[in-house]
Amino acid sequence: MNLRCLLLSILLLLTSLPTWAQVDDKTMTWLASGAATATYSPNNTDYSLAMEGTHAEFTFYQDRSEYTNLFNGLHLIGLEFSAEDTDTSGNKHAPEYANVSLLYSLGLDIYLAEFAHLQPFVAYGFGATRYSKIYTAADGTITNNEEKTATADVGIYGVNLILELTGKLWLGYAMNYYLERQAVEYQDTNSTIELQSSQTLMLVWNWERIPIKSIDPRARRRRFGSLAQNRWATPWLMQLPTTFGNGRIAKETQRLPLPLDSLSIKAAWSGLWSRRFEVRDSSQTSKDLDRCDQSRQLIS
Repeated sequence: MNLRCLLLSILLLLTSLPTWAQVDDKTMTWLASGAATATYSPNNTDYSLAMEGTHAEFTFYQDRSEYTNLFNGLHLIGLEFSAEDTDTSGNKHAPEYANVSLLYSLGLDIYLAEFAHLQPFVAYGFGATRYSKIYTAADGTITNNEEKTATADVGIYGVNLILELTGKLWLGYAMNYYLERQAVEYQDTNSTIELQSSQTLMLVWNWERIPIKSIDPRARRRRFGSLAQNRWATPWLMQLPTTFGNGRIAKETQRLPLPLDSLSIKAAWSGLWSRRFEVRDSSQTSKDLDRCDQSRQLIS
């Protein structure tokens, strides 16, 4: 109970921060799954049974603040445990436990090496619990206790490690520690199931808008190819004649804009080609037009 009070105090402290500091910077969604452990203990005995199970999680969102690196999130978590064992007296215990909870989390995002996120966090929420137990006495008497349901609050604290492998799809690993004790009460025996911990793998989707080159590696290659083409075409086009007049050709290279791609080169050439009708000296015009025709064929 003291741990739950401490957890609630931390949540209230973080939510009491100024609202101006809660500007959303990045939003993430993830799926997580992994192994979990719990402990089953009959009351008034020294016997305990380790229960193995699974932790499945869907995170609706995790929003991070631009100014404080604090984050908050909303999670749907499903837990399932089961075990079977015989105590020193010959009695056989076979408990089962399941819980589905909706939790709200708060934590701190620590950005490492520009690609890793270390996130200590706390979470608290409410959900529905389902449990049952089969008890077989040493003399062979089997008591099949019916399934019961109850509402329960669940607290979790832990740490996430998220790696930015690509622009949108990330991977992560989480260690979770539970703050939950469920009383299993039946007419003949009473016992307690205490949740312990889990380790999960996370498949994370980043909703932040990012440059296309960080998603599609081919974009960088296409850009490199375009620049290479411009470096070849621009110096050659700069030497083309731009004006005609009085039997001579003036190479006004300073007035010719640098083309950025093949369409710009063709557009620039079309302007040069249309100006061939401004020639007034026919003695040199035919040679110049032949050169223009050859240059146009090379570009097209």
